Amino acid sequence: MSTTGNTAAGKVLKVLAAFDRERPSRTLSQIAQDTGLALSTAHRVVAELAEWGALERDGDGHGTSG
Repeated sequence: MSTTGNTAAGKVLKVLAAFDRERPSRTLSQIAQDTGLALSTAHRVVAELAEWGALERDGDGHGTSG
């Protein structure tokens, strides 16, 4: 049984993969929907990535890949 995506690292990678050139800005709801993560989990991962500087929030509160 594969646990890819269920680990902390897997969740981080899922969130980062939600961003690309066509989608450089995402709402928290979009990130949760695209990754299959619970909204609360997506929120925690995004907050930690923002703290690390890997993501930023734009003026509308959307996450943007840094």
